[in-house]
Amino acid sequence: STPKPSSAASDVYKRQLSAPKNLTRNVLIGMALGVAVASAFYYSQSSISETIYFGIQNYVFNLGGQVFKNLLMLVVVPLVFFSLVCGVLSISSSSQIGTITIKTLSLYLVTTAIAISLALFFALLAEPGLGANLALPQAFVATDPPSLKQVIVSIFPTNPIAAMAEGNMLQIIVFSLLFGIALKGTGDSGKPLQQLSLIHISEPTRPRLISY
Repeated sequence: STPKPSSAASDVYKRQLSAPKNLTRNVLIGMALGVAVASAFYYSQSSISETIYFGIQNYVFNLGGQVFKNLLMLVVVPLVFFSLVCGVLSISSSSQIGTITIKTLSLYLVTTAIAISLALFFALLAEPGLGANLALPQAFVATDPPSLKQVIVSIFPTNPIAAMAEGNMLQIIVFSLLFGIALKGTGDSGKPLQQLSLIHISEPTRPRLISY
């Protein structure tokens, strides 16, 4: 049998799993500071030499922004995978797995639709790029939307590693749920694997990675 951790180790483990304090507040403060610094830098370009201005723009803001965006993408895929697998393993009744799977996929589709709707709304409201002299293509050919059959088939990945590398979240969600169901279906013979797998080992690491 797997030995139970001591009380002190259990307390440390619970603290590691707890969400970082004031995470939402810190994110909002960071966003506000980013807008303020970028605005001040933009409107002070006339008082800064062109070389220094473009150096700061390219090697501080642009470089830092690209690295930060890549780090966000680094966190998203393992966070979704490990969270869903751990969630499936924590379900006591196997009869609830189907319901949880449907709810998870439905929630993802609904939140994606809301995000797209909000993005289109604010784009139409703010009209970014209005008045800018941008070179537009001579002709635009719209592609045909995929059929319902193609949409359903594309949900199931042929290569889960490729889906993770490409950031295809819907395929990652489906694979994570299937992997969790398969791991849970091993029953008592798979208990040591479930307890000692990378899934549970990663639990203390995920909150730390996000907080960094």
